Amino acid sequence: MPETITEHLRMTATVTVRALDAQAREESADLALWPLAQRIAILDERVCELCEYLDGMIMRRDSPDFAQYGKPVHINDRCRIAYIGADEVEIDEHGRPVPMTPDFVAPPLELIRKHGHFIADPDRYAPLRIPAQPEGRDFVFKRVRDPRSGDLVSVIDWRTRMYEIPGLFPETIHIPALVPVE
Repeated sequence: MPETITEHLRMTATVTVRALDAQAREESADLALWPLAQRIAILDERVCELCEYLDGMIMRRDSPDFAQYGKPVHINDRCRIAYIGADEVEIDEHGRPVPMTPDFVAPPLELIRKHGHFIADPDRYAPLRIPAQPEGRDFVFKRVRDPRSGDLVSVIDWRTRMYEIPGLFPETIHIPALVPVE
């Protein structure tokens, strides 16, 4: 909870700026000039099987596939989306340039059920479907056992200055960033 009006205004401005930034990026990437998008996963020990499966796949930005998989697919998804220009090419096995084309193949249902929170149950997890920024996630969402009651509780561990996420359950626990963010 903000302690001062200035802090409250700063938090509100941060949320607004992030939303406008995302909208501006989307609108400035003219669909005719940038018709394709590619999912890029961070292939380390923390990558899930679903993100590993989707890594490198190319989708048309005006497709239902992009509407569903062009955003985070699960809680704390670290994948990024890179737009591909209409004039970009790849080199085929004979060394000739060929236009890049979509190669998206929907993931197996078992991977979606196991890892794809936002695909399998979009309404339940909608408030947490916030894309990671280039510098990383704003927060990490966890379900942990309360040491006193033994009940599962929702915790948001903030990496940036906290802001309001509409639609969260009021009992969600918020842990502020360890280092104050200016």
